[in-house]
Amino acid sequence: MLTHAGQSIWENGLGQNVFYFVQLLRTLPFVTGIVLLNCGDQSSVAAEAQALADGLPLVAPRDLDEPPDVVFEMGGGLDVEWLDYVRARGSKVVFFCCGQPYVGLVEPSVFARGGYFT
Repeated sequence: MLTHAGQSIWENGLGQNVFYFVQLLRTLPFVTGIVLLNCGDQSSVAAEAQALADGLPLVAPRDLDEPPDVVFEMGGGLDVEWLDYVRARGSKVVFFCCGQPYVGLVEPSVFARGGYFT
C-alpha cells in the first residue's frame, strides 16, 4: 500500500484493486495470514478503506520480524534491497503490474518504438 496524507480509496483504481485482491486471498483456504506492506508515510489506510482492511496490519516491510512467504508488489514500490533480502530468505516475490507502470511498459509495443524490452 502506498499511503499518503489526504488519501482516498476512490482516487485511483490501483488502491481499490489492492483491497479486491485481499478479498480474493481471504477466500483461499491455504492463505493463513495477510499483511499490508506500507510503502507510504501514513500509519493507517485511508478512512474509507478501514472497513475493507478489516483489521489487517499495515506494516513497513523492514518492521516485519519474518518476511512473508509470498510478497505481491502491487500498490507501492518496495525497496529493492528488502526484496533481495526476502528472496534470499526463500520468499517468492510477484510483481502485479497494472496502472501506469503497465501503460509505460506496453506503449512501446503498441506504437512500435523502443522501450524497456523487445
